[in-house]
Amino acid sequence: MLKRLWNKHPVVVFVPLFCIFMLGVMALGVAQELREVSFKWSANSEADLMGYTLYAKNVTDNGEYDYLTPVFKINVLDVNDLNAKGFDPADPGCTVGGFDPYKEYEFVARAYDNATDCKNADGTPTIDGHCWSLDSDPVTLAALPEPPPLGPPTNIRKLSYNIVSDIIEMYRNIRYGKTTLDDTEGQGRPGVGLIVAPVERG
Repeated sequence: MLKRLWNKHPVVVFVPLFCIFMLGVMALGVAQELREVSFKWSANSEADLMGYTLYAKNVTDNGEYDYLTPVFKINVLDVNDLNAKGFDPADPGCTVGGFDPYKEYEFVARAYDNATDCKNADGTPTIDGHCWSLDSDPVTLAALPEPPPLGPPTNIRKLSYNIVSDIIEMYRNIRYGKTTLDDTEGQGRPGVGLIVAPVERG
């Protein structure tokens, strides 16, 4: 059926398909792009330093820091970890991504040591038994302004009408022998600094 219609009236088949394709391209053009942010912090100089962690919370959605799931963690005593993440212990920092550009986030960093039996003030074991520093001062990643909405349906219909009209005109030119078509006019990554406090003994 479609093949017979194409052979007899190709423009009738081509125009709707082309319009669907153009609307898809327009939708992709406004697709949301997730943000990345880079951090630098002062190196911790304690002899038993083992690494650093970075945590994020979604302020817009009233989120909290999840200390069990850092957005970045590095073991400065593990050469393979350093090489895999391109981390320089003398100039610590990282880049993390996946953040909604239209939401606000806060970040804090911590340092941890190589202890395995550290406890919290209430006597419970700490995460992995390490002793952890206090949170650094929080750093805020502000939300970007929301993009303007697409125009009303009348504008989309007008755009579709113009596209269809141009296609029909091109088809007529080609079908009836006019082979020459006239020409027609037609987020850096913010760098932020964190100060990592000395590791606090429980």
